[in-house]
Amino acid sequence: MNVDDVIRGLQNFADGAIGAARNFDADGAIEAAQSFDASMLYGLQFEHLYVVLLIIPLTILLFLFLRKKKLLLISRFLIFSFVLLAIASPYFISEREIPGGETQITILEDRSRSMNMYPGIRDDVDELYNYLNESRGVELEIFSENEDKTTTGDALHNSIIGEKTGLVLLVSDGNDNYGKDLMDVASLAAKVNTTIHVILPEQGKMETDHGVEITGPKSALIGSEYDGKVVVKRAGYGTSDYRLSLYVDGERVLDREITHEEYETTKTVPFKYDFPGKGIYKLKAEITPSNDFFVENNIFHKTIKVVDKPEVLLVSESGSHLKNALEKFYKLRTADPDDLEDYDYDMYTAIVLDDIDADTADESYTQLRDYITSGGGLVVVGGRDSYDRGDYNKSKLELLLPVRSGEKMEKKRGKIGVVFAIDISGSTEKRFSEISEGDTKIDVEKALAIRMIRDLETEDYIGVLAFNTRAYPVSDLRQWDSRAEIEDRISRLKYGGGTYVYSALVNAESMLENFQGSKYIVLISDGRDMWPSVALNEAYKLADKGIEIYAVGVGEDTDEDFMKKLANAGNGLYFQPGETQRLEVAFGGLIEEREALKTDLYPLTIRNPHHFITDEITLSGSVGGFNKVTTKSNAQTLVTAQSNSPVITVWRFGTGRVVSLTTDNGKSWGAQVYEGKLFPRTVNWAIGDVEKGKKVKVEAEDMHLGYESGIVVRSKGESMPRLWVDGYEKDLRILDRGVYYAAITPDRAGFYDIAASRENERDEDAAAVNYPLEYDRVGINHAMLNSVAEATGGEIYYMDEVEGIGDYISEKKSTQRVREKEYIGIYFIASALTLFFIDVVLRRIKEILRLRS
Repeated sequence: MNVDDVIRGLQNFADGAIGAARNFDADGAIEAAQSFDASMLYGLQFEHLYVVLLIIPLTILLFLFLRKKKLLLISRFLIFSFVLLAIASPYFISEREIPGGETQITILEDRSRSMNMYPGIRDDVDELYNYLNESRGVELEIFSENEDKTTTGDALHNSIIGEKTGLVLLVSDGNDNYGKDLMDVASLAAKVNTTIHVILPEQGKMETDHGVEITGPKSALIGSEYDGKVVVKRAGYGTSDYRLSLYVDGERVLDREITHEEYETTKTVPFKYDFPGKGIYKLKAEITPSNDFFVENNIFHKTIKVVDKPEVLLVSESGSHLKNALEKFYKLRTADPDDLEDYDYDMYTAIVLDDIDADTADESYTQLRDYITSGGGLVVVGGRDSYDRGDYNKSKLELLLPVRSGEKMEKKRGKIGVVFAIDISGSTEKRFSEISEGDTKIDVEKALAIRMIRDLETEDYIGVLAFNTRAYPVSDLRQWDSRAEIEDRISRLKYGGGTYVYSALVNAESMLENFQGSKYIVLISDGRDMWPSVALNEAYKLADKGIEIYAVGVGEDTDEDFMKKLANAGNGLYFQPGETQRLEVAFGGLIEEREALKTDLYPLTIRNPHHFITDEITLSGSVGGFNKVTTKSNAQTLVTAQSNSPVITVWRFGTGRVVSLTTDNGKSWGAQVYEGKLFPRTVNWAIGDVEKGKKVKVEAEDMHLGYESGIVVRSKGESMPRLWVDGYEKDLRILDRGVYYAAITPDRAGFYDIAASRENERDEDAAAVNYPLEYDRVGINHAMLNSVAEATGGEIYYMDEVEGIGDYISEKKSTQRVREKEYIGIYFIASALTLFFIDVVLRRIKEILRLRS
């Protein structure tokens, strides 16, 4: 950042603010101030930001008094603005190394119970302390000793507050599970110039442990087969053999001998079960490994609530594959389209409109709208009399739908500009996976970028940047006749530094600023960002400007949660490395399927595999036709057909949910859609809560021993409901109208029976209580520890590298890395004085010339 950048930003701001004043547009002035702060002066901050806001009334006052003297208006505006900006104390954050004396060193030792898996670790820490203490003062602080909770965030925060800055040597497995968020504290450490080095137990020194859990939905429909999984997680070395048993209400329903191979960290065993009737079912999974360190995590409990099939209203003129599928999973009531207004919609959890034309549906528009906004579900199925063929375009019904109808299918996509942002931070030097032979994450990132660039067309505009804590342009945005040059530049990228996704997004936006066409950012990273909230806020802003963000995760330690949130905020999608071939579809490319052309069938493609409807769904079917629609903003297209045409699109309307299914009921086009899990998942998503019609309802999630959990009671009525846990009444507090809450900290493993009532209504549930989170993920949490070290400029060491740690600290004795505020107010004062001098001189010259004439 230099003074020229500052001046350009202020000039752009001045133009916008003066234009707003000329039209007395306060919103415009505010927008100018926001644009000034957000992007034009990237990195600039103010001690007193409120002073900057005084420029808005200043602009209006100057305009009122000097509107007829434009040049004087502009000069006075800039002079006063520079003075106000200087008063606001502008600064940048810079890093540098300064000479220093002895740096305060603290060894922070995790002694929680999960650390007992590493034999001799306490002796190793004592040896490290004695070795370092020979040459300088070192403090040893112990936390979570013999506890079932790990409070790493709290301990680190207590270590760095006050005047204690310097080096922290964190000896931990990284399984922080209680207290302050560890990454938040690491960010604080970076701000106060504290470097955190992570010391891992010596390689090969770890006991073997297995932990079991049951995953799957909390509820099930009576008469429907339940799909669940038993997952066994293992830390340690070698091959393991054990017996896995699964019980339902004490009856063993699964008994299997399992071999856990050396390279497997998890083993997943799927199971299916038909519950015989309504009620609460209690499941228990148990493993009996012969070589196991903790017995606490060998048993896992789960509760399943089996409820009646929800009632669904199908509005249709005839039978079909659609009707058969609905009858299988739901209590179905069929209505004639002409009688749609005669039904009480509140009796049903969802309404399905089967190929209904707009005129018929619009007659019941008000009822449908009120039903959805109050929490109902709507599924609109296509066909020859609906959507583009049923005059939906600009109808009342279309206001409720996540798509617009009647758009023509484009033969070719429009002009697109794509900026590839490649993460080159220090974490990308690590291996792509535990079983990969030498390939690092940055190797994979470069290969993915090159492959995706090759897949784009020659008329597409392509730009590339690399980023760590800053962004570095690799190639500008333009058309490339030959991709060899851009591929060569990518192949020569080197890793180093931290990760700041925000810088990549801001610079990618700058590259796309003057491009006319569809704009995309493809971010390739492991997602280990230092300040994820800042990146997410920027992604929302870019989405508002029409720039879509697609995130590609790289490495086993990818922070998929952050990458998915980033893609969702940017109206894009998240891809794992093996899914990048779908980017061409996401960019609106035309899919030319030769077999489809031969058979008039259009293969279905999952566009977003991370939604409830499409999660772990594999599609192999096709449709013979579909209605032509386009997706509205804020809606999500989950399944597409040829030319990226939406087939299943969803959004929320009020408190309800709406699904657009643009193939027909199976009579002519879409029979394969109603086979398998895709369609019932779609209707279940539209329904949401299958018991939302109840007047009182209790919801209890499964819990962990010693951790506070919540029980929610929903009640339709004015009087306060009552709650019992294992027969003891609990106090409720009001969260919202009709929503009540009680906190519980379980003190034993097993099951808690829960009941809620109000007047003559009653509902029951149960909660399973399992082992403390300390035993949930044993072994080293490399992803968390890498992020902590990287955020503070630290390194990862193993305990057997004691001499290397000492040498590193000795090298750092004479210097200290500090983050400082670099104030630049003097530049604004100088600019104001220069402008004032120029203004005076010009006015004096003008006066002299006037007198001479």
